[in-house]
Parts: sequence; structure tokens; C-alpha cells
Amino acid sequence: WEMVYAVAVMLLDLIYIRASLYSKTAEEKLEVPGSSLYLARHRKVTDAYCLSRRGIAKIEKSNFAKHLIAFDEFLPSLHSEHPRKDVMLLPSIKSARGPEGTFVGLSFGDEVLSEMARVGSETNLSPCLLGDHGAELCEDEDEDDEE
Repeated sequence: WEMVYAVAVMLLDLIYIRASLYSKTAEEKLEVPGSSLYLARHRKVTDAYCLSRRGIAKIEKSNFAKHLIAFDEFLPSLHSEHPRKDVMLLPSIKSARGPEGTFVGLSFGDEVLSEMARVGSETNLSPCLLGDHGAELCEDEDEDDEE
């Protein structure tokens, strides 16, 4: 299994670190013991992602600059079906996907987002920094003397 996992990670083009699942179809978990990765479906609201060298090369060769579309439309169309057929027909999308649709996108599923929603912002867990919890204003001592 470790070898299968290593190959899957080596072959990835994109991994979503944090993004919301937009697809109505659930993502399939990689059937590798100890893995928390899923085959990515259509995702949006992408806060963080990572492209492999292979993924960058595919995008670079696709002439994406000639067919610019919104970032949250572009990335998922590379590895999963976009609901708009005109997006899937763009030459840059077809080129980056390859003839067999071999652009591989992975995600951590929604478990990562669910944990953050339950715990709240990670900044809430950090020690107080100046200004984090508001400031307490003191009365000016000079004002008290004037009264």
C-alpha cells in the first residue's frame, strides 16, 4: 500500500489544501491505509492549494492566458467535470487535461474544513497579541484632578 500511495502522490498534479466541495457527487477516498486523501471533484472557494511540477508544466503548456477564466472555474475543470460544457471545450482546458483526462487532483475531503468549523479560527487558539482582545481605556489622570 505504501508504494501505491507513493505513486498516487507522485502522479498528482494538484492538491487542494483547503477548498469547499461544490460537486453534488461525493469524492472517492484513496483506498490506501493511513491516507486521508480523496480524488478531488469540483471544488470552489479555494483558499490554499499546491501544484506539482508536473501540474505546473501541464498548465504552462496549455496556453491558459489565451482563455482566461475565473480561478475557481479553471482549477476544477482540469481534473473533474465542470457543469458548463463550454468551459470543458476551451482549448486550454482540453490541453491541460490531456487526451485521457490525466490531470490528477486530490483533496483532503471536507474533514479538514469540518474540523476548522468546529474549532473556529486557529487564531483563537493563539496567545493574546497586542490588540487581539481590544484595549481597555483608562481615564486620564489629569481629568480627575480638574474635577
